[in-house]
Amino acid sequence: MADFSKAVELNPNNTKAYNNRGNVLAKMKKFDLAIADFSKAIELNPNNSQAFFNRGTILDYVKKYDLAIADFSKAVSIDPGFTQAYYSRGKVFVTEKRYEEAISSYSKAIGLKTDFAAAYYGRGLAEFYSGRKEAACKDLKQAANLGYQQATDAFLQICE
Repeated sequence: MADFSKAVELNPNNTKAYNNRGNVLAKMKKFDLAIADFSKAIELNPNNSQAFFNRGTILDYVKKYDLAIADFSKAVSIDPGFTQAYYSRGKVFVTEKRYEEAISSYSKAIGLKTDFAAAYYGRGLAEFYSGRKEAACKDLKQAANLGYQQATDAFLQICE
């Protein structure tokens, strides 16, 4: 933490230092300060997809879901290959019961990383909540086949 603060002090335009310090602050559960550092990194470099992702992760954690979705969406607009941002956005969409959007986000993540077991699991749950049991079971089975234990449990509960 002190090293990142020193880096910011020496170069107040160091976006990486703000981003890294934000990560440390988040681990310390100092969420407002972490959000401020990620926001500063974004202010200095509006194309910093990682800072948008990091801020979105904290916003999700503190239940500011619309803001989290906006940050994850910005991260993938900057970096269309940002698999984890699609996945994280899908999780927030499920939390918000926006299942079609969740399915779309999870599908993007799976399209980028075909062995992303957690994304198959998330999409399977979103499909189940949307009333598409057959599609849900297919995704849950795929996630289970990829070794995702929660998917195995869900498959047995929903599909058997």
